[in-house]
Amino acid sequence: MNIPQAVLDEASGLINAYGEHFAYHGLYQEMHVFQFVFPAGMKTGFPYFYLYDEFMGDVEVITGMKALDLWNAINT
Repeated sequence: MNIPQAVLDEASGLINAYGEHFAYHGLYQEMHVFQFVFPAGMKTGFPYFYLYDEFMGDVEVITGMKALDLWNAINT
């Protein structure tokens, strides 16, 4: 799936710093889930997820402890 412009806009700070690297995890609660993927070997904190509602064009950024909950939900 192509990365929607709204997701790219929300992730622009990370993209400018580390490049455009995303993983697509499919649908979760009817929203497309994109994960920003940091360069290999880079030690980071919590993951960054972008939940994209294709009907409304909205993006919700998920990080922190909530991101770990989402990670568990999409990998179960």
